[in-house]
Amino acid sequence: MGLCLEHEYPRKWEVVFREFGFLGVSSAGIMSTLQVSWKFNVGPQRFGRTFQVLKGLGVEDRTYCRIFEDFPGFIAMGESEISGKVEFLEGIGIAKAAMDGVFCALPGILGLSVEDRLKPLILEFRHLGFDNSMAWDEILREPGVLGMELDELSRCLELPWTLKRREPIKEKIFKGDEFTAGFEVKLRLDCF
Repeated sequence: MGLCLEHEYPRKWEVVFREFGFLGVSSAGIMSTLQVSWKFNVGPQRFGRTFQVLKGLGVEDRTYCRIFEDFPGFIAMGESEISGKVEFLEGIGIAKAAMDGVFCALPGILGLSVEDRLKPLILEFRHLGFDNSMAWDEILREPGVLGMELDELSRCLELPWTLKRREPIKEKIFKGDEFTAGFEVKLRLDCF
């Protein structure tokens, strides 16, 4: 397909975007959405159903913009996929009313598998002594955690303790909490 779409294809979607009021979505977000819809053969009707599911969760315009720009693949998702993520999030203590904030802070969470990524991540947090609420607070504070491989979180928290550094540097590293220290050390080491 490339970047060139059939002439009529974007016109069909222009009506959809106008109907749903996506005035704040960037042109890059719209283009990404068109490309995903073309690739996965998602028509305006299916998009409308997916949009209504998110709307039913209380997702606001600013959040739609973030989702379109950061994870346009959401339009290829079925209602059951979105519902499965919502049920999982509710199961770990996130209120349905808070879903807008979750999806705004972490639009890519829509693309993560509950069974293969989210459940194992929460289990890893529990093994480290975090309850669901604490785990979720850390994920919201450091969304990059969602990009970690399984068992990497444990190694990340052990990492600052293994560093051979002078005391003032260790104090600076542990200025915040242990989780943040481990995550920041990991990010710095990954850069090298």
